[in-house]
Amino acid sequence: MSELSSESLEWLWDFDKQKPHVRHWPAITQGAVHIHDVSDLSELRRAAANVTDVDQWSDTWQRLMPTEQISVAVDTLADMIDHNREGCLGEAANLKGYSESVFALARGEVLTSLPFPARLALLSDGLATIETEEHEHDVRASLEELTVSDLQMLARQSERIPQRLRKAELIDALVAAEDNGEIELPLGDISPAPPLHGWLEGLVQQYVRSLHDSLSHPVYPRAFREAVWRQAIEQASIDALRRALELEYWEVLSAGVEETEADDDAELAADGYNIRAEARPAAGPWEPGIAKDDRDTAIMWLAVGLLAVGWLFF
Repeated sequence: MSELSSESLEWLWDFDKQKPHVRHWPAITQGAVHIHDVSDLSELRRAAANVTDVDQWSDTWQRLMPTEQISVAVDTLADMIDHNREGCLGEAANLKGYSESVFALARGEVLTSLPFPARLALLSDGLATIETEEHEHDVRASLEELTVSDLQMLARQSERIPQRLRKAELIDALVAAEDNGEIELPLGDISPAPPLHGWLEGLVQQYVRSLHDSLSHPVYPRAFREAVWRQAIEQASIDALRRALELEYWEVLSAGVEETEADDDAELAADGYNIRAEARPAAGPWEPGIAKDDRDTAIMWLAVGLLAVGWLFF
């Protein structure tokens, strides 16, 4: 008995010419997650020469193309972030291309070296905080590693620093301005700020929902859907994404994706931190003082956690 839907059979069989269609399943190039069928169809092509009717072709396809035989190319969460698919980053669009730094922070790493634009983006979005202050010789060494355009960006914080200085002069002016308390330089190691995990959870849920909705079209057979979910789980680079995919995987494959309707009102965030909300901090240029504010926030959350633990056990 065929497990293929009528839409699947329409894709696999040419009813006008009464012969098989040997082709990949339709590519998904809309939405936040793109999917391509890249399966080897050589054995299927050979078998097609001996098929005479649609039922025989249905049985042949199901026998030769189980889930294990289907190969798919599925966008990762990093792809979604780095291409800003469907504007998924919202007001944090300045993080486009910097998924590696985001994931490192999500793993709890303290970053000592990262692209300067990524550093400014993470700080300006409130997703990272400065971990350590640098002494003057360290400041100079860090500034030496920057490009002139990076230094000019920092110099814009002060009206007294001309933009057309040479690199060495810009560094001298920036160090002097920080020493005088006129500006604050976003240098030193950076660590995750409390809002990071809620923000990233919102992207995780958007990724899973996009994957689910894309596969809900009845043209895709169960074997193909299962291959996509397995590939997405296998390439998940952070624990939060792997857990979310595994939970959705079992729900979809037990109920059938056609019966699991998309929830248009699904919350795409956690802990009240919605990446599309208007209340989201503006993702403009880095502003002085953000590191100190976030450090205070982190201390506040730590205190709340300790109080909660004390209440439970005492």
